[in-house]
Amino acid sequence: MIGADQMKPSLYRPHSYHEDRLFPLTLARERLLRGLHFQYHLERHYAYSTHAEVQQESNARNPGYPRFRAARRYDSMTFRQIGKALIGNKLRLSKIGKVKIRMHCPLEGSVRTLTVKREAGRWFALFIVQRESQPLLRNINTVGIDVGLSLFATLSDGSVIENPRWFQTAQAKLRRLQRRVARRKRESNRRRKAILLLQRFHNHVRDQRRDFHHKESRKIVNQNGLIAVEDLNIKGLASGMLAKSVNDAGWSNFLSMLAYKAESAGRVFVKVDPRGTSQTCICGAEVRKTLNDRWHLCLNCGLSADRDHVSAQVILLRARGEPSDANVGVLIPSVV
Repeated sequence: MIGADQMKPSLYRPHSYHEDRLFPLTLARERLLRGLHFQYHLERHYAYSTHAEVQQESNARNPGYPRFRAARRYDSMTFRQIGKALIGNKLRLSKIGKVKIRMHCPLEGSVRTLTVKREAGRWFALFIVQRESQPLLRNINTVGIDVGLSLFATLSDGSVIENPRWFQTAQAKLRRLQRRVARRKRESNRRRKAILLLQRFHNHVRDQRRDFHHKESRKIVNQNGLIAVEDLNIKGLASGMLAKSVNDAGWSNFLSMLAYKAESAGRVFVKVDPRGTSQTCICGAEVRKTLNDRWHLCLNCGLSADRDHVSAQVILLRARGEPSDANVGVLIPSVV
């Protein structure tokens, strides 16, 4: 792989049709790159050009060059002109040949892009397909969702989703694996093997969390026609005093899954202003609470309920565009 300092400065300018035509001539002079697919070189070319644009915007006087990246630092390769890449249980890759593959689900639609990715010593094939959306049958149920840390989510109908805390459960084993890496001699084969074990266990925790998000988001989308959530600043919350717990819960990934699944199923997905959802009663009165106060008691209407449940009801009301006291007679029996 060519380092950034070995490539010509012209490759760092924003790419154009003229540059794309001259790019194969530049590659022909590099003996180490002749065996790779042209699309791979083009992806690297675009990556360098994009990096230059960002650098020029941030520091117009001295943009500098991208950091040198060795061949082992490139873990993916994208194929855009693939044709019939999948033949039975084998994947046909340009310049590589046929590779055996295990499909975890059948492909639906036409394949647009294939990315071969290396992750913790394992290889994965990522297909981007184009297919028609599959809307579900009309559903009149509505739900408001209040995400949290003690409970992963509380729904406006009173049901709760427990927080599995995958990272917290795995910390004991992660500690032992990290200590094993620290004891190994740098640049040794034993250290590389220890790092590989640590990477795979981190991926295992990530996959557990992702599987949990997929299952719970699918249940919510299948059972409700309108889904209301808070438009949270998760990036800000993930850098505060509860950063580890917020990242372990993975709210951002869960809400993004809800959004795209709701769109594909023809559901309504609404994000509401999160300000005051935990400090407001469904009757419209303000009920101030600290983070340690887990019970909601309204002196205006007499409502006494779990604060997360009431917050989920307020979120649903805001998504409907109704004033907080519009249907208090209907809502109070469901939270008392």
